Amino acid sequence: FTLAGNSGFTGKPKLLLGLFDDEYFSFPEVVNVWDQMPCAEKLKHAKWSAEPSMGQITGSHGWGMKVPLTQQVRPRWWYMGVFQCGDGTLEELKYKVHMLNTLRTEAE
Repeated sequence: FTLAGNSGFTGKPKLLLGLFDDEYFSFPEVVNVWDQMPCAEKLKHAKWSAEPSMGQITGSHGWGMKVPLTQQVRPRWWYMGVFQCGDGTLEELKYKVHMLNTLRTEAE
């Protein structure tokens, strides 16, 4: 996926990314209270997380990452959360997510 902020920001916003799956303790448990949860609590439910710097996000190419995901019992539905913590605001954020299941290429 690629994450790019194409306008200015004020203060010191901290942007976090989290990948969640459909297991109860991951995404389904938090979806109804997402707006009330502090960032640290959201990260506890994520299967993977990252904190790109604002310099990387607002750079000319944005920030990208390849993340290998593993599934043990059965194929999962995956959700990405992009959330802001810290002081400040990012005026606009555009992002694109492309996930590919390399075990079943038609499940893109």
